[in-house]
Amino acid sequence: MLYHYTRVSNIRSIFHSNELWFTNIRRFKDAKEYLGSLDVLCNQLRLSEADQNKFIGLFESERSRHFVLCLSDTPDNNHLIDNYGPVSLEIDGDSLLSLVRKATRDSCITGYLNFRKCEYDLGKQKEFIKSAMAQWTDSGKTSVPVEDFSVLAVTFKDVIYSDEAETRLILKTGRNCPTEILLFGECKCQSQGYYKLYLSGGISQFVNSIQVRGSIPPKEKLELEDMFVTTTSKKGSYVFN
Repeated sequence: MLYHYTRVSNIRSIFHSNELWFTNIRRFKDAKEYLGSLDVLCNQLRLSEADQNKFIGLFESERSRHFVLCLSDTPDNNHLIDNYGPVSLEIDGDSLLSLVRKATRDSCITGYLNFRKCEYDLGKQKEFIKSAMAQWTDSGKTSVPVEDFSVLAVTFKDVIYSDEAETRLILKTGRNCPTEILLFGECKCQSQGYYKLYLSGGISQFVNSIQVRGSIPPKEKLELEDMFVTTTSKKGSYVFN
């Protein structure tokens, strides 16, 4: 089980539209997000100055291709409640991944598509890089696989965010795909850094319950309960704590 924390307005939008919005990594507020991994990567790779400059340029260009849905492993996370909202969706990760793969089968998602846990410990981040480098060396690769490094970087976060216990569902678009797109069967340019994914059949296929962890108005509580029961036919799966 995974948990997506948000506000009541966003829950309403998700249920009514059957869309999930994946955020481009460029839009994240943390200045060290993704690009903060460059120093660690360059130090471990021991590149010449010329190769390092080339690697940094390629690495930065990869950022526009990564879109992320942020989830947490923890069902009652005060840090996420305070920062993102008092309501969480309890999600069956396997069902969600299956639906996303089906929805993106004929789309621009030609690269990476999977869950990855975020790593907050700098020492472990370095070990991941060393392990990856060893695997590439053993397989006979002589060039630096920038795309593979970029997927690792998407999950490297500063230790100050470790309370989030975050798992990310990562979508990576193809090189010839528009950076900002609306998906279902075709790609269209948008003015936002999001990937909007329509899931045919509704979110009842992967949402087990709505968890209300904070204080919200009684009217909104009733609205959530009615919306969840009507949409999913899962009576008794609406939880207030």
